[in-house]
Amino acid sequence: CSLLALTTGCCENEVAQLDTEDVFTVDGIPCIQFIKLSFTNTESKKKLKNDHRERTVPIPDIILKLKFLEYVEKRKKQNKDKLFDLNYIKNHGYGDAIGKDFKRYTKSIGVYKERIKVFHSFRHTFNLHAKNQHIKRVISQSICGWSEDDDSSYNHYGHEDDVPLIDKQDAINKINCSFDFLHLERLLDEDRNPKPLVVKRRKSILNNKKK
Repeated sequence: CSLLALTTGCCENEVAQLDTEDVFTVDGIPCIQFIKLSFTNTESKKKLKNDHRERTVPIPDIILKLKFLEYVEKRKKQNKDKLFDLNYIKNHGYGDAIGKDFKRYTKSIGVYKERIKVFHSFRHTFNLHAKNQHIKRVISQSICGWSEDDDSSYNHYGHEDDVPLIDKQDAINKINCSFDFLHLERLLDEDRNPKPLVVKRRKSILNNKKK
């Protein structure tokens, strides 16, 4: 969920409530569809903040390299309707657990700040990097689901429009190139032991904080 939020700019509940059927290919481009409907899962309680949040977003190359489509197929073979095993919480949707988990994690490594360093920060980060990469406003709006006439939303941080998927794909991969310093490809190395890297990273953050 965190990786998808970072690389697509989606919100906490938008990613948490995804169904397996929301991942599909259009004109050869693997996509995620953020919608309120669940065609096969009648028990789903999906919701979006408003109608212009419904949109189709190309899946970033780095997420494809991390075998996301293989994960989706695995879920389908297990007859899972939801993309993630998350419970629906009234008034909070499906994203309650990941928000709390992220808060606990950021607290444990010493970087949490109330209302500043939260799960929603991924969306702000994506928007910042979109601006830094000089992505056209209409394309950013289309990817993130901001209203075309909502200047405050764009400046603080599109309606599903006629922006071609290929243009969205080019933009989203250009934005994600600015995240190269994270070395997300290391997650593909199944032979490595992730613990030492995580501990080392945590100590580095904590030491910098003390300074």
